[in-house]
Amino acid sequence: MLKVNGKKLISKVKFANNTLERMKGLMFENEKKFDYALVFSFPKKGRVETSLHMMFVFFPITAVFLDENKIVTDVALLTPFTPNYTPKSPSKFVIELPAIYSKNIKIKDKVEWDEPKGIITKAVKVPLNKIKNTTLLLKRRKESL
Repeated sequence: MLKVNGKKLISKVKFANNTLERMKGLMFENEKKFDYALVFSFPKKGRVETSLHMMFVFFPITAVFLDENKIVTDVALLTPFTPNYTPKSPSKFVIELPAIYSKNIKIKDKVEWDEPKGIITKAVKVPLNKIKNTTLLLKRRKESL
């Protein structure tokens, strides 16, 4: 659930936490199936880093840009095939919503959402010799085929 200033805005929330998910965003999504908020979490705060494009997005959306405290810094109504939109100030999070929500969110609003369950947020160190051994095993397996 996504809330703005403590009030429910939309029930369904999906997350784009890795590079591939952030690059895809809503490309090729069916407008009739877009009944959720898509939350992008970026590794670092910035303007260029959180820029959006609307290539292969066939319907308008509301883009909400947030700082690290989840305070709205910019809201934009983006139209299909917009080549680029760069937020007015550095952002750490971006939320893409159906266009009808553009009037419900204002700059300086506080946004919150339920964090996804089962998402790994910590990197795990793997010893280099383990990776080399695995690669060697894969090479041997391929040679034996």
